[in-house]
Amino acid sequence: MAAIVAVAVVPLAMGDPGRLAMLCATLGVMVGVLCFAAGLLRLGFVANFLSKPVIVGFLHGVALVIIGSQLPKVLGIRAEGETTVALARLGEA
Repeated sequence: MAAIVAVAVVPLAMGDPGRLAMLCATLGVMVGVLCFAAGLLRLGFVANFLSKPVIVGFLHGVALVIIGSQLPKVLGIRAEGETTVALARLGEA
């Protein structure tokens, strides 16, 4: 979830660490309020509509995005691009 929060919030912070912390805290409070409201309205049955293969596929996709963004740093390879597909094009000219 940290990767998803980072992708959503970091561009809005415009390089200011204080603003980033405030945006992350605000997002956390908003999610908490939404979950609390959903609990009061008994909306837990909605989660049953997501099948296990969909959830597993989502988690594998997140894992691939994290691996793709961190692997060049671990291996010391220079990689350019902002998307996972662009980062995967290491050897192309």
